[in-house]
Amino acid sequence: ALEDAFVQKVRQIVANNYEDENFALPQLCDAIGMSRSQLFRKMKALTDTSPSDFIRDYRMQQAKILLESRQFSVKEVAYKVGFKDLSHFSKTFQDAFGFSPSYFHK
Repeated sequence: ALEDAFVQKVRQIVANNYEDENFALPQLCDAIGMSRSQLFRKMKALTDTSPSDFIRDYRMQQAKILLESRQFSVKEVAYKVGFKDLSHFSKTFQDAFGFSPSYFHK
């Protein structure tokens, strides 16, 4: 389906850029060639998620995979998924999963 292809394209762009702390909604809009409002409406309709939440959720999923591997510290994982601020990363992770990122390092 065409719609699924659009979501796949967005996911691919996010996948290629999520490690960059400066990658956010404006960069996604540029990459996909749509205005904020167009992208917001289309993403909301297709995924029931805003583009910003989509980016954040993608980053959190990647963070969880990295933390589960136990190869990196929480701080390293935060940087790897595009967070400069460790406390912001921890709070975002806690909100996403209901437990702190340090859970994997007990």
